[in-house]
Amino acid sequence: KIKRSRELAELTQQELADVEREIISNKVSRLVSDVLYTADNFQLNSAEGDNYAEVKRQWLVFSERKKIYDQIRFIDLDGNERVRVNYSGTGAQVVADTALQNKKDRYYFKDSVALQKNQVFISPLDLNVENNVVEQPEKPMIRLATPCYDSAGQQQGIVVLNYSAQDMLQQVRKIASTSMGAVFMLNADGYWLYNSADSSTEWAFMYEDRAQQSFATDYPEVWQQVLAGSSGVSVTNQGVFSYTN
Repeated sequence: KIKRSRELAELTQQELADVEREIISNKVSRLVSDVLYTADNFQLNSAEGDNYAEVKRQWLVFSERKKIYDQIRFIDLDGNERVRVNYSGTGAQVVADTALQNKKDRYYFKDSVALQKNQVFISPLDLNVENNVVEQPEKPMIRLATPCYDSAGQQQGIVVLNYSAQDMLQQVRKIASTSMGAVFMLNADGYWLYNSADSSTEWAFMYEDRAQQSFATDYPEVWQQVLAGSSGVSVTNQGVFSYTN
């Protein structure tokens, strides 16, 4: 009877892990669709020269409707922001040209400007940083970028969407509330992005003084098994872990 109840618990937890994976996978698919749409929109609406008035108007409406993109930007081939639409609790707004910045040294620019048409760069999920300091309150973020072109098919730069990941994490939390045990969401380095048992462990990789605070450090045996397979169950003296990538 004990063996059967444990098998049932393992099956239930594995199903829950699979549901969490599907939630994240479906969300990322929709984000990819949005960034490709934004690039197509740029190609259709960018006028000759530096006139981006129609692009700004359309992206403002898109941002206001979506409510999940902290920033929507066009960055030219030299790394200069040419269009930026910010979204906050007060709504969407076009950022004045005088406030635009150069981003040529940012990893997302370097990693996406060389992509082919319809290829998409997706950043790791991390916290937003302003002026080299983690923004407070913490703002989880995923950046998506793809090359964009003019009506003649010449690459003009990249479009970047800064996705505010709170709504995805909220869905993860909602499913986690049905779990019999703790639910962890980890990044590729074994750090907690979400920990239903102890939220104080989350985002440790963003802070120098917390670099040792990770699932990989606390559960090294389990972490090695997670790295070795796409999904499964790990039974150790620290507990039973159902996992999926």
